[in-house]
Order: sequence, then C-alpha cells, then structure tokens
Amino acid sequence: MKRLAALTLLCGILALNPSTAQDRKTTPPDPTPPKQQRSHYTVRHGDPLTLAEVVGAHFKGEATLIAAPAGSGNAVLISGSPVIVPEVVKMLEQLDKKPRTVEVEITIAELPAPKDGKDLSPADLATAAGQVKEGKGQRIKLTAVEGQQVTTQIGGNKPYVSGRADAGGFAKGGGGIQRSITYHPVGTTVKMTPRIGADNAVVLELNVSDSKVKLPDAGDDVGAPTMENNTLTTKLHIQTGRSVVAQSVRTEGKAGATVSVVIVTAKVVDDHPPISGP
Repeated sequence: MKRLAALTLLCGILALNPSTAQDRKTTPPDPTPPKQQRSHYTVRHGDPLTLAEVVGAHFKGEATLIAAPAGSGNAVLISGSPVIVPEVVKMLEQLDKKPRTVEVEITIAELPAPKDGKDLSPADLATAAGQVKEGKGQRIKLTAVEGQQVTTQIGGNKPYVSGRADAGGFAKGGGGIQRSITYHPVGTTVKMTPRIGADNAVVLELNVSDSKVKLPDAGDDVGAPTMENNTLTTKLHIQTGRSVVAQSVRTEGKAGATVSVVIVTAKVVDDHPPISGP
C-alpha cells in the first residue's frame, strides 16, 4: 500500500507540471551557420587599400574587407552577415569623400618689440602686413590637399662681406682695405601638411626654415655680417579664415629690441559641407 501511494503521488506531481521533463531537454544547436552576404563598394575618391584596412579594423570579427587588386577597378570587396554589410557600405560612403583644398598664407616680418613685454596686438599684425608690401618681409602663399605634404623654397645665394684686411702697399694705388666676399645660400623653406577638423578648423603641421644675412648695427665699423638661421616646427589649430602668430622671437640690438614674427592664415576651399563637431 505504501508503494502504491508513492507512485500515485509522483503521477500527481507530473500531471501538475507536464513541462518539467521537457524543460530538462536542451534544444540542439543549429549546425548551419548564418549565410554570408557578399558585396562590393566602388571607391570614387579615396585609396581602396586604406579604406579596406580602416573599416575592416572597425568591423573586425563581424565583416571582412579586401581591396581589389590594382588594375581591376577601385573597389573594396565585402563579406559579412546581411545585417552588417549595409552598415559597412554606409561607413565606406561616409569616409570616401573628395579631399578638400586648404589655402595657407605665411607672413614673416621683423617688428619693433612691444614695450613692457606685451604681446603683439592686431595693429602690430597689420604693421607686419604693411612691411611685406614695402618689400621688408615675406609673404608665402601655398595651396595643399588635406592630408598631403607640400614644400616650397624661396631664395638663392647672396653675397656679403665676410672679412676685411689692410692691403698695405700691395693694393693698387697703395694701401687701403681689402674686403673678402662670400656667397651663402639664404631664403625660406616651408613644409606643411594640412588636415581638416570639426567646423572646418585647419590642423596644420608646419616647418619653416629661414636663413638670412644679418648686417652689423649702424656705426659698428668692426663688426661683420653674420648668418642667422631660424627653424620653426609646430602644430597649429586655425579657424578657417583666421590668423595666428606661430612664432615670436625677441632680439636685442643697439638700435633697440625687435621681434621676428611668423603669422599664419588658413582657409578651407571645399565643395561639400563641413564636418560637424560632436
């Protein structure tokens, strides 16, 4: 009787929970993997290899991107799930933009140093521009495609008196001063690589090397001209159409202190909307 009662109780429990035995059974995994979708994107402006590497790294593990071989067309081959492939194509379209052009103007001038160590004012910058018009400074205009370096060189060989000696009786007419003339390369070399950030701000990697002959101070009969070499390597953030002072070097002399300045203006020239900030 006890055994019969236990069996009856077990049957009642199973009747109240008919799904218990079924729940213990696990559904076997589907051995068929999801079907991969294959597509391609035709590159119009960028480099297929670079786009494939960058976007492929972003979708690593979700999609595979391969740049088509050279000569077979500018294309990126895509394989992935039907959900991921459209996202990959959308990102390629966003990155495959026509490179924009940046116009840069560099002004190099020497100004009287502001008194009391003050910074240069807008009026001082206007004075520098006026000096360039008078031929006392330099204005260099460059145009470059974003992300590509451009280089320009301005100058040549310039003669200057490197030494003086008493010629004595050997000089024609007897006595006098004999001057030694030396030629030295002078001028300016500019290297720059522009990139465009949020709100069309220009990020400019700039290198300026300037060599010039520095004459002795007025009334200095003993001093001789010397070579002056200055190099500027910097990274600038410039709002399009604005000017910034890239360098200001103060020099003390008998005639007073002067400031050598490098002023940089940048402007984006594009044919599609600017990149919006976050």
